[in-house]
Amino acid sequence: EVQLEKWEEHGTKGILGLKEKNSRLESDLTACDAERSQLAQSNENLRDDVARVEAEVAASNETTSVMRTEMLQSSERLSEMFARQHTLEALLGEKDAALQSMEGVVKEREDALNVAQGIVTETQQEKHD
Repeated sequence: EVQLEKWEEHGTKGILGLKEKNSRLESDLTACDAERSQLAQSNENLRDDVARVEAEVAASNETTSVMRTEMLQSSERLSEMFARQHTLEALLGEKDAALQSMEGVVKEREDALNVAQGIVTETQQEKHD
């Protein structure tokens, strides 16, 4: 009977120890569940952040592509404008040369007219005399 009491006492202590251990494990499990929930939320937040950054990068890439296209078009227009400017400068040079040539012809004609007027004046004076 003494032996039975010892076993009962020992069994009771063992059961109490197991209950205490079980309680600690349940507490640890609850803490792990809470941490897992926080990690899941953090993971979801990170996924949202990654999706937002990917969208921003895609938009930035699109903007960069559009800007690159616009720069190429502007460069082409600028090249065309420089070519036109060169052509216009050449035409202006030709026009100036033609104008100088015409000014020379006008000067020659004015000189010839002056000579002719001198002859006419001289002839009229001779007729009066």
